Amino acid sequence: MDGVIIYAIVLLMKSVQTAEINCQVTSFKIQENFDLSKYLGTWYEIKWIAPFYHPEEDQWSDYQHTYRMKQDGGVAGYGSARKPPAMECVYFRNDLNRTSISGKFTFGENGSPYWVIKTDYTNFATVYGCSKQYANGTCSNRRIWIWGRETTLAEQFLKEAESAVTDVCVNTSVLVSTGHSEGCSVETNGSGSVLLSFSAMLLNYLILFVFK
Repeated sequence: MDGVIIYAIVLLMKSVQTAEINCQVTSFKIQENFDLSKYLGTWYEIKWIAPFYHPEEDQWSDYQHTYRMKQDGGVAGYGSARKPPAMECVYFRNDLNRTSISGKFTFGENGSPYWVIKTDYTNFATVYGCSKQYANGTCSNRRIWIWGRETTLAEQFLKEAESAVTDVCVNTSVLVSTGHSEGCSVETNGSGSVLLSFSAMLLNYLILFVFK
């Protein structure tokens, strides 16, 4: 549990450092003139921050999402990763629901926000999410993703992505890097793999956290 306490203290200190910034989520700027057609395709997780602490030995690797347009106008999301300790491939669905604001989506049963803060479509994307947005401008259990079109991201693009992280009141020092070595195809659910909903995936992480 010491790791949990240290993690909480670090987050608190970083929150104090950004206290003078307007951190109401309603003030966050979304990618200007967002083009969904350019955003579709495969993205690899480069860095992230989760809504709760994950010990290093429990962190997934080779994490990626592939987004495709559905016939009803929604966005189908197919995800895959390798899960410790066996490092077998797991697969999950993470469909995005479009909103009236381009670049803002929701996902999951609770309509959790998924906002594309900044992207150049061909190299990187910075996405802000949380469990639930409240009327007072706050958001519970925030999370951040820095995506790349490849499993590595050139320094110049990483700096752009991290600048957008700072814009949503998150200090980049708390970001965790995702390892990539042998990816899992998102096209098929291979033998011995597990298919999860995105909500079930988060619950799985939470169970690991509580009973660690």
